[in-house]
Amino acid sequence: MSFSWGRWSRCLERRAIAISLASILVSLVSLFLVRDLPIHSDFKKMLPQNSRSVRELERIEARVTSTSTLHLLVGAQDFAAIKRFIDDFVALAPTALGDLVDRVEYNATPVIDFFRHHEWLYLDLEDLQTVKDRVAQQINYEKMRQSPLFIDLGARPSLNFDDLQSKVHRHHRDRPNFREGYFTNLEQDLAIVVLKPTVGATDVKTVKYLIQRVQQVVDQLGPQRYHPTLRTGFGGRYQKLVVEYETIVGDMLRTIVLCVLLVSSIVGLYFRRLRVIVLMVGAAGMGTLMALVSARLTIGYLTAQTAFLGSIILGNGINYSLIVMARFLEECGAAGTSNSTALATALSRTWRPTFASALTTSLAFAALGITNIRGLNQFGLIGSIGIMACWAATFSVLPAWIVVTQRLRPLRNTAHNNGPPFGWLLRPIAALVSQRPRAVLLGAVGVTILCVISAVRYLPAALEYNFNNLRFRPAAPAETWEAHARDSADEIFGQSASPAVLLADRIDQVRPLCAAIEARAASVVNARGDPLVDECRSIFSFIPLHQREKLALLAELRTLLDDESLATRTPEEEDLLARLRATAELAPITQSDLPALLREVFRENDGREGLVVYLYPTRIANLWDGHELVQFADLIRRVQLPGSETIHASGESVIFADLLHAIVTEGPRTTLSSFLLVLLGIWILFRRQRRAFFSIIGVLCIGILWMICLFPVVGVKLNFLNFVALPIAFGIGVDYAVNIYSRATEHPGETVREGLLHIGSVVLLCSLTTMFGYAVLMVSRNRALASLGTAALLGELACLTSALCVLPAWLAWRRPVPAHAGEEPPCRTFPLDEAAGSATLMVHDHCHGTDPQAPQDRSPCPS
Repeated sequence: MSFSWGRWSRCLERRAIAISLASILVSLVSLFLVRDLPIHSDFKKMLPQNSRSVRELERIEARVTSTSTLHLLVGAQDFAAIKRFIDDFVALAPTALGDLVDRVEYNATPVIDFFRHHEWLYLDLEDLQTVKDRVAQQINYEKMRQSPLFIDLGARPSLNFDDLQSKVHRHHRDRPNFREGYFTNLEQDLAIVVLKPTVGATDVKTVKYLIQRVQQVVDQLGPQRYHPTLRTGFGGRYQKLVVEYETIVGDMLRTIVLCVLLVSSIVGLYFRRLRVIVLMVGAAGMGTLMALVSARLTIGYLTAQTAFLGSIILGNGINYSLIVMARFLEECGAAGTSNSTALATALSRTWRPTFASALTTSLAFAALGITNIRGLNQFGLIGSIGIMACWAATFSVLPAWIVVTQRLRPLRNTAHNNGPPFGWLLRPIAALVSQRPRAVLLGAVGVTILCVISAVRYLPAALEYNFNNLRFRPAAPAETWEAHARDSADEIFGQSASPAVLLADRIDQVRPLCAAIEARAASVVNARGDPLVDECRSIFSFIPLHQREKLALLAELRTLLDDESLATRTPEEEDLLARLRATAELAPITQSDLPALLREVFRENDGREGLVVYLYPTRIANLWDGHELVQFADLIRRVQLPGSETIHASGESVIFADLLHAIVTEGPRTTLSSFLLVLLGIWILFRRQRRAFFSIIGVLCIGILWMICLFPVVGVKLNFLNFVALPIAFGIGVDYAVNIYSRATEHPGETVREGLLHIGSVVLLCSLTTMFGYAVLMVSRNRALASLGTAALLGELACLTSALCVLPAWLAWRRPVPAHAGEEPPCRTFPLDEAAGSATLMVHDHCHGTDPQAPQDRSPCPS
């Protein structure tokens, strides 16, 4: 039995209340399911689960609890107050935070004292020999002075060995800014307490709970009791995770609310009925909820990218509702037309074009499924489900809601007595393309040629390598004390707080691993000629080499110091000789001799020590530059040890580098796949109309070229998120050309000007709602997401302009102008079955025909 829209509308009418109640129940259940849908801002969620960098990162996270920290920032104008507060906090922490914090680091005195005591063992053997030689020279000098023939030429040897001790790596020396061992800045008005949590920085709820518990301890102490200027704040990776999460959630809610307001406003201006707005936004909102439920059931979480699909789906999905509603209101305006007839006519007239639109858009989203970038796979899956769910809600739930509200208070057509909506814009366009089509086409060809040239120059440098443009915008332009204190962390510790982590499998691999990395790093510099790697640090970095030889040299040195001829003249020299004499107490340093604060850094979850290796970038290395980041990532990605053993590593730098590589390799393939899928859809719709097929595809290609041409004008570069604007533009942009061409072919006696005035309003309305869905993304603090909104908005503008200007000009040039050209569109009658078989919106025709599926005959168009 063939499907009948008349029977379907009567079925919906009989069960309207049940369907409406069921839809409300489904919406409430959906809201319950997605109310706590997790949002992950971790970029490793973008790559495939089986990629090498993701697997290695998960292996590191399984073996090492966390390389991230939570910083408690303590600032005051009085260092003594800072010190008292930190001491009290640390004393209270074990009982108050013992279940959440593994250890608290606040004072480096044990480490500093350890290196002071063993400082001579950390000199190279050659430098220690130099110390001995200088002492011997001093002794010889003093002996020569005792000779009566000695002439003092002012060349007295010095016992200052600062030039040699400066070669000892900075983590072996005192830090002048560490006042009394506390982690302070140079001004000593800021100190940092480092908390090492027992959980990794992945669960936002746990991290927020940790920060809340730490804040409770701070409040319990009462900072103001220590000094009126004392204040506290939070920093480190854990604090950053919470800020990013709250930013994403806030942006998501803000964009959805803003999208609803903008879409409702433009729809309200068009239809001028509050009830209509509520019904259409409700149907599109239900489809959006279904998309989020599908994410909950299939993926289990959202990412920083998919969290904002709500506004995109809503902006696109409401188009189907507005087309159905517009047709329904038009049918209601016909004399003698019942609600059943109007609803059946509206559904039968609009299902095919809206389904074609939903299908091509859904296919464009689905094309993202072929990419290996996991986040974009999810983006495509959720987007395609959401678009089809909006279409399904439009043809099931929306009609039921219409029936229920019509029973309460019937709606009649709100005619636009002043002509077609958006006529102020469409009339000059229609006049231009109909009267001067050749000039419009020549202009379009010229612009397209320029865009091709621009695209050829733009594409080789189209990839975004400045990752600063992908970071979160600061919450406020004004700098706060807390923000300034966070920026001081690297200055206080002297190195990056986020080194790359490598894991050896055996202790004998550790030294060769660092040696191999440092050998490779020596030949790797950035574009400015600066090195990228500061240090490869392992537990062996704190165990000196050649200790027995050094101890023997120190013994010889102490023998020299007993020479009576050795004389000193300054307190500094006396202190130096005293430190050398104290080396008699030294013994070879073993791993167990190292301070606990050092050993804990290299300890794994199972208690093993010494297999963790940290690679620190230099302070001048800019890992927010994609070129330097790729260089740094390649250093650690795969390290070949002597023999055939290989150590693989991962981290944020490797993840970002893999994302860059994925865009280069996957982007063109994904874009081509989207184009081919849309091509297939248009061929199916117009397989018997060769001219239509090539006209629509040609206009689409022109729009895409114009879109790419606009990118360098506004400074858009492609990144791992915004490049989806290209494949999506194929699916959405083609709809406008399809509907405009279909209108022209269905009414060969109608002028292009008439057709454009009829169909242009609804095409423009559909495009505006879609634009709003993209435009709201531009207010996001996530710059990568904002760039997606900009890129997609440019694509929408370019494809709409191409469809409204180039295609009508082409049609006008290909056929003669009827005698009544230049008049307002007349009232005409045409059979309904003629229109129902084609992909056109046809919302604002003033005439009506006969619907074979309608329950009763319809009246002709009123005069």
